[in-house]
Amino acid sequence: RRALRLYSAAVEPFKYIDGITEPNDKATAQEVRSACYLNLAACYDKIQDHANGLSACNKVLEVHSDSKKALFRRAKALIGLGRLLDAKTDVERLLLDDPGDKAVVAVAAELRKKQRVADEQDKKIFTKMFS
Repeated sequence: RRALRLYSAAVEPFKYIDGITEPNDKATAQEVRSACYLNLAACYDKIQDHANGLSACNKVLEVHSDSKKALFRRAKALIGLGRLLDAKTDVERLLLDDPGDKAVVAVAAELRKKQRVADEQDKKIFTKMFS
């Protein structure tokens, strides 16, 4: 929780970088802001605050659409929120890039497990509806 407070405070000055006119300064500010948001996402993941984790990852992906860390952490947040199809998109994208990444493979396995559970629940609901 302490890290969460510190990263939240660190990202605050970088929320308003649109006024920076020097390209090198703006790029540096975007990199620092992205690093802060990635760290915030990791903190949110630890406390299972998936909605804020998702938001932090989306902030990074607005600027760095190919950020593997942001995609990975967003997939975990989406799984936590039950948005399994959205998570699947991120996981598939990560697996295309590096099919041997053990952390991504583990998240893919978790996603498949949760999808099976969701499918079983849907099957029970539809069975009741049409009986």
